[in-house]
Amino acid sequence: MQRESMPVEVAAPFTIAPVIVLGMAVLAILALHAPTLASMVAIWARSDTYAHGMIVAPIALWLVWRERVRLAGVAPEPTRAPLVGALLCGAAWLAADLANVVVVSQFALVSALVFSIWAMLGHRLTRELMFPLGFLYFAVPFGDFMLPKMMDWTADFTVSALRLSGIPVYREGLSFIIPSGSWSVVEACSGVRYLIASLMVGVLYAYLTYRTRWKRGLFVVVAVIVPLFANWVRAYLIVLLGHVSDNAIATGADHLLYGWVFFGIVVLTLFWVGAKWREDEPDTHPAPTAMRLPPGRGRAVVMTAVAAVAASGVWQPLAYALARANHVEGVARLQPTEGDGWRMGRMPVADWQPFFREPDLRLTQGYVRDARSIGLDLGLWVNQDKARKLVTAENRLLRSGDTNWISVSSGREPIELAGQRFEVHAERLQSGQRTLLVWRWYWVNGHMTASDLDAKLSEAQDKLRLRGDVGAYVVLSTLASDNADDDARQLAEFAKSRLPDLLGQLPGSRPEAAGGGRG
Repeated sequence: MQRESMPVEVAAPFTIAPVIVLGMAVLAILALHAPTLASMVAIWARSDTYAHGMIVAPIALWLVWRERVRLAGVAPEPTRAPLVGALLCGAAWLAADLANVVVVSQFALVSALVFSIWAMLGHRLTRELMFPLGFLYFAVPFGDFMLPKMMDWTADFTVSALRLSGIPVYREGLSFIIPSGSWSVVEACSGVRYLIASLMVGVLYAYLTYRTRWKRGLFVVVAVIVPLFANWVRAYLIVLLGHVSDNAIATGADHLLYGWVFFGIVVLTLFWVGAKWREDEPDTHPAPTAMRLPPGRGRAVVMTAVAAVAASGVWQPLAYALARANHVEGVARLQPTEGDGWRMGRMPVADWQPFFREPDLRLTQGYVRDARSIGLDLGLWVNQDKARKLVTAENRLLRSGDTNWISVSSGREPIELAGQRFEVHAERLQSGQRTLLVWRWYWVNGHMTASDLDAKLSEAQDKLRLRGDVGAYVVLSTLASDNADDDARQLAEFAKSRLPDLLGQLPGSRPEAAGGGRG
């Protein structure tokens, strides 16, 4: 008599299938967001500050590979909750795409990948991979907003250090003069690239070197503070070298070389000191095990992968449809007009104009009334994309590296124009004995504002309401006199007199686009 054995649920043998499914899902999400990924790659390729983005993904993969033995025995446990996060990241991507805020769309893409991987692998594996997944955020080119403040800090420290060294300094904004010559703090001197590079390397070093959280956190803080201070010292030493050598050294391209050498020495010293408190991993290694998927788990991984791709990719057709619905045909031909005593004539100065990146149309026109000359610069963008857009750090009053004109002060001035009350950005630029008063603001399909955020929100709002994709950058300029109130009054009178007719010629999708307020 033979005893019948009870059926036993036997786990499936080791399979590479979950890794393949995960890889295919990641590639699918990246393919759906190809323009956003391409924008990141383009910045990595052209910017020394963000060139490290090229190696972020390989480093993250290496961090996972070095833990392969320990992770191999942990089977994926797909979970649905993170799919909500992937869906919300897709919505954030759509909002950023509508407003052409590239950095937000890039963060949304990386976050969608993280939530999708979390959903496919489950809580346990994701917890083990938390650092490699978080490290992916270093691939996002982020940090340009710190440039103005860090340039100010560098100038403040350099000037103070020179004065403490007994060297007389005359400062105007980011430029200063010492007996041996003039210097200017430019973007390359801000220290942003040192800070970002040191932060990424410091975070990676802390993770690999220490086990306790407080040591890791302390080292990261030090890795942020030291490069800031080191950059200030570097700037001071470069000016000091130029001064004592009568500008024979550290005044040309070689000062960048000196800067990187100095920074390299500082970082290596930081790591050498940090290594004295390193915490090595235990000398015990887990025995190799094979991943075993319980019956039905593989199907769950596939279904979750499909859901993750759908959650992050469902927004692409909507973005495409909105772009088509807001497409503006043709570019306006602007015709300046005269009136109220204002006649077309010369610009206030011939050696300055604002820098606009790839506008669809640009108008530069001078006006004269009595002894007052006012310059009008207008850049128009329609059907914007990630490379051509109205609100970007690249559209500015001073071109990067301009040593002829410097900004000496900035603020806001109230104005009423075409039925709207708003504030313009007022800035004073100086070149030698000449001071130029410049007003600038945005015109977004009829809405006027000097705020980058307000302009971006207006762009997104207009696209959701199918009002078209059109915006302009308006700049007025005049040579400053001894009477600041009169200068501002003249600019305001000119704006009220000549701009309504001109703005009324811009393409728009609604009758009030010439300057009406929002209902």
